[in-house]
Amino acid sequence: MDGVNRSSEKLASAIPSYGHTLFRKNAAMVKSCIPDKVDAMELIEESYKFAYTWFPIFDKTSLLSDIENYHTFHSPSKDKPFTICINTILIFGLYSKLLNSPPSLRPSLSLYSRQRTETYFFAAWSALDDLEVDTTPKLRNVQALFTMSMYAIELSRPALCWGLLSQAARLAQALGLHRRTKPDHHQGGRGGGGAKLTEGQIEERKLLFWCIYILDKQVSLIFGRSACLPELIVMLNYPLARQGWGCILGIGWLLLDWRRYSRRYILSCIQRRHLCKIWGNGRWR
Repeated sequence: MDGVNRSSEKLASAIPSYGHTLFRKNAAMVKSCIPDKVDAMELIEESYKFAYTWFPIFDKTSLLSDIENYHTFHSPSKDKPFTICINTILIFGLYSKLLNSPPSLRPSLSLYSRQRTETYFFAAWSALDDLEVDTTPKLRNVQALFTMSMYAIELSRPALCWGLLSQAARLAQALGLHRRTKPDHHQGGRGGGGAKLTEGQIEERKLLFWCIYILDKQVSLIFGRSACLPELIVMLNYPLARQGWGCILGIGWLLLDWRRYSRRYILSCIQRRHLCKIWGNGRWR
């Protein structure tokens, strides 16, 4: 593990745009702590007014239950995936609270929100700097990687976004989120020892996958790279309209763009193949 950390530090020093060194230094100065329960509940409600419309990746019932357990039994050092998730949700809540506040109160709230946002973000980044979060196929790990990839976009760190999103897509596929899940499935997998999944948890997995799928395709089109989640592997139905119309709109727009791009790409490949065939026949006559 020490060798992996040293390699990561060397990579961060060699590639300035990676941005890992700056985040690490600032995260090291932030003491990981559990956010106040009352404030956390208020900001969670705010986040569901705004962010959930476009990124409905957390089931509210499961989230509130985990927060109760988090404040009672866990610590940030033991439950790093949920530490990332809760801190990112609180940032969404702060933004929603600032957005919905009266104009006269926004200057004072802006300064207050900026300070808390930095604290929450670096606390999340400190928890993210862990190999288990990056490699273990668990639902909270996928959610943590995906939310941090969105923040990397806001921070203009394309390489960091690419890496986090790609790993989230790989873990989502390893977890089987691209396939239909029935209520008799267990949290530990088919026939696993965990509790059976509720309808809300099944929809949470479905919406999480589609959000990752949308962002993966968008990054693919922007950077001109292959998507991590090919369309052929997806065996999942679309989410319902009442569960986040922003996500459904994103799927519709994305499919239109992707099919338009695919047709142009396929046509270009056919034309190049035809030219190569003509060139080859003329060369070997």
